[in-house]
Amino acid sequence: MEVLTAFIREKTKIGFSDQPVHPRDDVQSALIVILRRVYKYDQQELDLNSCYLQGANLEKAQLEHVDLSLANLKDAILVEANLKDANLGTSQLEHVLLSNACLEKARLYRADLKRADLSEANLDQANLTGADLRDANLIGASLNSVNLTEAHLERANLTGANLENADLMGANLKN
Repeated sequence: MEVLTAFIREKTKIGFSDQPVHPRDDVQSALIVILRRVYKYDQQELDLNSCYLQGANLEKAQLEHVDLSLANLKDAILVEANLKDANLGTSQLEHVLLSNACLEKARLYRADLKRADLSEANLDQANLTGADLRDANLIGASLNSVNLTEAHLERANLTGANLENADLMGANLKN
């Protein structure tokens, strides 16, 4: 797995101006192998930080404990993905599809989640400090004991969301 993640990091470095809207075929193939892995056999956290994965199809991906900090995942498909304990701090997740995803205990501090679909997602105990969730869809999401300190929730749809024990100190909830 370390070889595959190194390959993906090398081929998707953020900052290149010639990056495609969707990952190249060889990168998407490597991602498919990773998303099918069995987490319990990993010997260390997978490192995909700072990767450019805009538009990647990671539906039902097993990305538990993966480091995706500083990654660009705009428009990615992560429906029903398992991102439990994943590090997505300061990642670009604008307009990402995360419906029915598991983000329990995920680190999403300062992540850009504008217009993201997090409907029915499990965000229990996640850290969303300073995250930008403007216009996000959080219908039916579980946000039990989530940290939303200083988060931007303007125009976010929280219909039916469970915010029990959520920390909303300094959060902006204006419409």
